Amino acid sequence: LNVYEKLERNAKFGQQILSLSLIGDKHFNFNQLTKVLKLLPNLTRLVVEINALRGPGAAVVHLRSLEDLTLKIDFHTTRYTLEDILLCFPNLQNFELSGVCNNIDMV
Repeated sequence: LNVYEKLERNAKFGQQILSLSLIGDKHFNFNQLTKVLKLLPNLTRLVVEINALRGPGAAVVHLRSLEDLTLKIDFHTTRYTLEDILLCFPNLQNFELSGVCNNIDMV
């Protein structure tokens, strides 16, 4: 099964919390992810771990509540930009960003 088939299968079983690892998935697409999220109306927490396909680091996305549309992004070096992620959540009302930039902690 590919990752989206797994998501759809989880949706059928009414999963409330979904943890998804996309390490090494070269076909990952944020637009596809948002389509799958629509299949999970009861989802209250989403954790997506993405290993950067180029260079070290990973991006971890926490969509803590689909109701209040709060998104927390922990960023390290990744090929996905903040814009790539935010464009997938057009109704997002607020978000938190934390990471390290040039040895300076950013919260």
